[in-house]
Amino acid sequence: MSFSVLERQAMQLALQLAEQGRGQVSPNPLVGAVLLRDGAITGQAFHERLGGLHAEAQLLQSLPASVTEGATLVVNLEPCNHQGRTPPCARLVAERGIKRVVIATRDPNQQVKGGGAEFLRHQGVVVECGLLAVEAARLNRGFLARHLLEHPWVTLKIARTLDNCITPAGSTTGAITGVAAHRDSHRLRAEHDAILVGINTIINDNPQLNVRHLPPANPAGSDAAGPLSTPVKVVLDQRLRLPLTSHVVKRVPAEPLWVLTSEDAIETEAADKLRKAGVVLIPIASVDGLLDPAQVLGVLLERGINSVLIEGGAGVYHTFSAAACFDELVIYTAGWIAGDGLQLRPAPTRLELELDDVIQIENDTRARYSIPTVSRRWLQFIETGREDRCLPD
Repeated sequence: MSFSVLERQAMQLALQLAEQGRGQVSPNPLVGAVLLRDGAITGQAFHERLGGLHAEAQLLQSLPASVTEGATLVVNLEPCNHQGRTPPCARLVAERGIKRVVIATRDPNQQVKGGGAEFLRHQGVVVECGLLAVEAARLNRGFLARHLLEHPWVTLKIARTLDNCITPAGSTTGAITGVAAHRDSHRLRAEHDAILVGINTIINDNPQLNVRHLPPANPAGSDAAGPLSTPVKVVLDQRLRLPLTSHVVKRVPAEPLWVLTSEDAIETEAADKLRKAGVVLIPIASVDGLLDPAQVLGVLLERGINSVLIEGGAGVYHTFSAAACFDELVIYTAGWIAGDGLQLRPAPTRLELELDDVIQIENDTRARYSIPTVSRRWLQFIETGREDRCLPD
C-alpha cells in the first residue's frame, strides 16, 4: 500500500493532536483525527477527556456534510465499532460519507480489534493501515500494554553518575544531571499516568514528583497556555511512615496521591491522619515482607493507570528489576564522578535488554533500553496490522 505526502503530514498532525489529551483520557487511548479534502486539511480534532467525544466524532460533528462527503479521514487508531461511554465512531464515519480512512495502528482492545475497519469496508469505505505505525504505537504504549500485556507500561528511570552513584555523598539538591537532562526527565514524567517511588525517597529527598520545567500545554480550542497535567503520585509505604509535612501530601488534592501499603497498616492512626489529608490509601498483600510488584501493577491497572514511571529509590529499583516488572529502562548518566555515595545495587539475576537509542544532553547522556520479548510483541502487533490491513487475527 502507498500513502500520499499529504496523508503522511496529516498523520503526523494527528499524533501531535493526540498528545494533547495526555493525562485527561486514561484508560482510553490518545487519539487525533484529521480530515482531508481536495488536497488540503479541512478539519482536525482530538480526544480531549474521558467520557467526552472521541476524536473522530468531535471532528465529523463539527463539519457540514458537504465537507465530509467523499473526504479522507486520517486517524492514529482504528475507529471503534462498539457502544461504550460514547456511540461507535465507525458508524458515524460511514454515515458522514467518508470514502477513505487511513489508520496508523489497529485497536488491540478485544471489543474493537478489527471490527471498526471491517465494518467500514462492508460500507464501501477504503481502509488502509500502517502509516507511521511505530510512532503511533510509541505514543499509545500504555494503552497497548493494557490490552496486549495486561499490565501498565512500566518505565524504570535511573539517574546516576559515571561511577554508578545514585545519591552522591554530600548532595543536598537531589539533582545528579544538568539542567537540560533534568528538563528531559520531566518530559518523561509528563508521558506517564503515574509516578511511583518508595517511602525512603520521600523521607530522604522530599520530592515534589510533579511536572515542571516544561512549556505549558495549549488547551483544546485555545491559543492560550494552560497548566500541564500532573501524573498521579504513587508511594510504596508498607508501614505508613509518610510525613504529613512532605511535599506530596501538602499538594493534595490538587495533585492526587495514592499510597500503597500493607493490609495491617490500613486501620492505624497514621492511616486515619493521611485519609483526613486527602491521601488515597490502597492495601496490598506482602510477599516475603515486601509489597508484591505484580500486585502493585495490577491494582494500578484496575484504577485506570496505563503507564507508570518508577523513579526510585534503590530498594524499589531492585525489587522491580529482580521481578522483571518493567518494559523499558531509561538511564540518565551525568558527566561527572561522585567518588563517594550510595551505589546502585546489582540485580540478583541476569536480564538481557535491547538498546533502543542513546542521546547526548549537554554533558549528560540518556540511554533507552527495552525487554526483547516486549519489543517482539510490539513489532508483531504492528506488522500484523500492516499485513491484514487492520482486520482481526
